[in-house]
Amino acid sequence: MAKAFSEHEREIINEKLITSCEECWNQYGYQKTSIRDLCSQAGISSGAFYLFYESKELLFIETAARGVKRILSIIDKNMPPDNRTKEDFAKEFKLIEKEIENTKWLLSIEDDFEIFKRKLPPETFRDFVDLYSFQAEKYGFSPAVSPQTAKVVLGILLTARLDKKSKNKQYDKAYGFIIDTVIDRLFD
Repeated sequence: MAKAFSEHEREIINEKLITSCEECWNQYGYQKTSIRDLCSQAGISSGAFYLFYESKELLFIETAARGVKRILSIIDKNMPPDNRTKEDFAKEFKLIEKEIENTKWLLSIEDDFEIFKRKLPPETFRDFVDLYSFQAEKYGFSPAVSPQTAKVVLGILLTARLDKKSKNKQYDKAYGFIIDTVIDRLFD
């Protein structure tokens, strides 16, 4: 029988599980990450895992939700409180794409959506999808195209960064130019 943990121990172990999930997801991907891998890194038994999560998928969803919130918080922390401009949004978007470079696992979730949809309760999936809702409206920007198109365009900008093969400064300048141009045209 799994050991009962104090509230403090539960918090520490849960954080270790989420950190392990990020590391394994980045290294192996969702499908090749096992509960045994996660537990080994977190320092708990496989049986103890189920005191924290009913399934591997629920841990991955929690990890992804925290990743999305961490990335979106970059904008929240840095956007001016008033008189926001498209240039401000482009600047924050560039900060986000730098974080995405360190969080590649998060972008792979699109490939895993179908698996998650089959294995998770529908209400869990709906809550997770809501985290990906279009954020520019929050900052007072109206897309010049449909919100769905704007969301896809921003997604393409973020995923394009993963194709970067070198640390070439010209690539960084070109990518910044693309962000500035797209953000300017994407919003009214």
